[in-house]
Amino acid sequence: AEWLPPTERAAAAKAEAERNATSVADMLTARMDSRTGKFWEQTTRVTNEQQLRNRLLGVDSPAAVAFRSMPLSRVTRREVNAWWDELWQQFPTTRRTNQQARKHVTAAFKWAAREEIQAILEEVPEWWKFPTALALVHGLRTQEVLGLRRWQVKETEGGWIVDLSDRRRVRAAVRLVENGKTSMVDKGLKTDSSYREVPVFDAFAEMLVDHLERFAEPGAEGLVAVTRGSNRPTDTSWTSVIRRAGEKAAEKIVARDGLEGDQAQAVRDRFAEIRKHDGRRFIATALYESGATDVAAGGFIGDRSNEVLRRHYLRSTDGN
Repeated sequence: AEWLPPTERAAAAKAEAERNATSVADMLTARMDSRTGKFWEQTTRVTNEQQLRNRLLGVDSPAAVAFRSMPLSRVTRREVNAWWDELWQQFPTTRRTNQQARKHVTAAFKWAAREEIQAILEEVPEWWKFPTALALVHGLRTQEVLGLRRWQVKETEGGWIVDLSDRRRVRAAVRLVENGKTSMVDKGLKTDSSYREVPVFDAFAEMLVDHLERFAEPGAEGLVAVTRGSNRPTDTSWTSVIRRAGEKAAEKIVARDGLEGDQAQAVRDRFAEIRKHDGRRFIATALYESGATDVAAGGFIGDRSNEVLRRHYLRSTDGN
């Protein structure tokens, strides 16, 4: 193999990863495959696929090509809106077909996110289920979850919340390497807007209570996220847990759906790309598409910078 300087080698590896990553087109096809025979008759599949082909998958315009070819993990509102604007310029008189194509894209993005999250939560060890749900579903940062104490998980009249609002007591856990040894140390949260209260969705209340009873350290200052041996975990060890869970989840889906070849590899690649940080994109986008303002969505995940929200988190597929 040809020797390359480290920077060029890293750039080449990144380019190769992007070439192999699951694209928007791959994801749209995977969703159609998953629904055909279970929820759709073959005629429905043909109709839906034709609508997508006529407005995205088979269109040679610059924005359509860029959008459908982009790795799924990198898509933002900018690419979606560019495709949507260009589509209306090309097909200004076919409102129903345009709207149907948008509907299929929106449904596919939501399907991909839900399937990935549910599958990973099923595969992580029991003591990691609630912490992982806080990251992937509720949008907490890794450092916020690993720094979480029992006193911060509170039951209120409106339901359970995670209290990150007390500037004097709330801490994030960050990795420190000294003399070759890695440890997690406490520090303040990332930004002023990080101090907030995050409601826990009702669907996760039972998981929360079970976690506090079985796994969290005792006492008000007890850590919520701990290892099987009741030690403080590192961010990298948690990342490895999710990676292994993703691999198991992918293989189960491949076996369940009888996938082979490129279809099976596309599922494996999609799960290999999942990171804890993706939960922030998921919940911010879900809130936005449910009618929340940019400010409200940003407040939930603890980031009120409109520029950051629009560039990195709000992955709207509604075309607005």
